[in-house]
Amino acid sequence: MEKKILKSSAKSLHLLIVFSVILISRVLNLLAFQEPSFHPDSSGYSSSKIFDFSLVSLTGNSIRSWPVPLLFALMPSSTAKIVIQMLISILVWTHLSYVLLKIFKFNQIKNLLAIILVICSTNPILLQWEITLLGQSLLISNVIFLVALSVQLKFNFSKLLALLGVLGSVLLFLQKSNNIFLSIFFFLYFAHITLRSSSRVFTFRLVSLFILLFLYSTFVNININKSWGSITYSGYASLYHLGGQSPAAAQLSHFLDNQTRVPKCIIQKSPYLDVGESIQEISSYCPESHKYVSQELSVDLLKFYLSNPSSLLELISIGFGASFASAASHYGKAVGLFPASAYELFNGSTSPDFRILGTSTQVEALNQVDSGEPIWIYSPALLLTIISLFLYSYRLYKRDNLKYEGLLILLILTFLLNSAFTFLLVPSEWVRLSMPNTTITTLLALTHIAYVIDTTKIEFWIDRLKSK
Repeated sequence: MEKKILKSSAKSLHLLIVFSVILISRVLNLLAFQEPSFHPDSSGYSSSKIFDFSLVSLTGNSIRSWPVPLLFALMPSSTAKIVIQMLISILVWTHLSYVLLKIFKFNQIKNLLAIILVICSTNPILLQWEITLLGQSLLISNVIFLVALSVQLKFNFSKLLALLGVLGSVLLFLQKSNNIFLSIFFFLYFAHITLRSSSRVFTFRLVSLFILLFLYSTFVNININKSWGSITYSGYASLYHLGGQSPAAAQLSHFLDNQTRVPKCIIQKSPYLDVGESIQEISSYCPESHKYVSQELSVDLLKFYLSNPSSLLELISIGFGASFASAASHYGKAVGLFPASAYELFNGSTSPDFRILGTSTQVEALNQVDSGEPIWIYSPALLLTIISLFLYSYRLYKRDNLKYEGLLILLILTFLLNSAFTFLLVPSEWVRLSMPNTTITTLLALTHIAYVIDTTKIEFWIDRLKSK
């Protein structure tokens, strides 16, 4: 009886420690930065007045999808908007911590997992989004919530959790249309586990609900795409492929130059040295290109990358390099709870540092890469991911994989594929757009490695070392 009580209190202690550290980190950052960081895109998410619903359109007649603008419109001040993002983040990280700690058996490995969780959840690269008025913080929180539900439903299925999973999957697509791949993956996973654990009638209702909400979200996203003016949002995103930050821009420009229906004004200055300025010039001074950019450019992009797979691979590799070497991410201010060296175990960097060199744009950074000078990319997260995948391959070969191991690897591969998909859709702001993918991939890779150690009973060797 006494052993059971001690075991139960040890379980609670790990979660309490993780929760306390997460809470302290948010309070510290709130005290340090009571005013949020604003960016040009912030105006599409937030206004300065409470109950100002001018940015909210349930039918998509606005430049941003309504969930984040609606939440911000209900907040009385800018500080309150930071607080609500932090509160949601605390809840989902605590939920994920509870779920992951639940699947581990031994306290020694739980100590390791607790350290991983507190460092990942208090990382300034993640925290900066909670102090920035954009849609990224709530998107990251939703992804964390869905990952937690994916694991939890394997050991504690309930209809409520399955319903929340389906609603979260739809919300992911509603928040940002380029999350369609991730949204469908989570839905299929939740539908599969529901069919195995519940009745066919409930599964049918869940699937029907998803289809209805997904169709609604598609309708909203189509309208948002059109709300950007004479050039659609997807058209603007496609033009980024002609920007100098994309390694395929020069080849793509040559490819489009050979297409008779392509307006010459869009390739005149390509690769664009200043992407924003060039796109603005096309929008203002080249109206004859608007229809092509909005309706046909994406088709030509697909043709180009299918006929030039090496360019596609180079584009994706640059995206992964920039994302995992995440020192380029400085959208908001944030302070870490631990020394910088602790976060350097997860965060990447480049040597030389482009910021020290005075590099202020992605174009200049790419020119540095192409200059012929050796550039080192320090990417522990990518290395940890490779180790995790190699470890799983070896254990699969030995037919020694475990209950949650397949799910952890499936999630890692899904987030990597979603990153590649994101880089293809919008080859810009790599770190911002791929943040949910890289953050969770790193955490899952570390969790998988710790899980393998936990299930191979490494505590036997720990006990032996202690007894010597």
